[in-house]
Amino acid sequence: MNPTEIQHSLAIADRRKRYEYLYDAICNYLDSEFVKNNYCDFQDGRCFVNRKDTTGFRKGGCCYFNHYKFMSNKIVNRRPCKHLGDAKCNTSCVSCKLYVCRALSGKGIRFKISNLPNIKNVLNKKQIRVMENSHFKTREEIIDKIIKCERNKIPYFIFWLFN
Repeated sequence: MNPTEIQHSLAIADRRKRYEYLYDAICNYLDSEFVKNNYCDFQDGRCFVNRKDTTGFRKGGCCYFNHYKFMSNKIVNRRPCKHLGDAKCNTSCVSCKLYVCRALSGKGIRFKISNLPNIKNVLNKKQIRVMENSHFKTREEIIDKIIKCERNKIPYFIFWLFN
């Protein structure tokens, strides 16, 4: 991601517009990285892992989540994300875009917001955590959470435990 985009976001006076600009810039960066490098190798709506049939899903890549049995590691059922449509995300969820499956992380492909240059000039530790861990949420929900925790006074450890 271009460091000037992060610096430009600091010049935006309205908080919500600043975070929206930054959010969109990060999403565009992640989208361009996945398209440019063709990490998932989608063909006919199926990623290379789906084509190997090791996930049990025919389409949609890794846009599924598991429901576990209470107090157990046993998966009760798997469902597609509610925002998945036509093998494409209908919302722009930065947390989901940051996620990489085991097959890709095994190849050394990982994305973290905290690794972006100068990001800590714009976002605090709690806001970065919100952006990295708000899977299956909409853009608006994530931005609202970022604004809400901007001046949150609770210690990070407690924030980490309960958010």
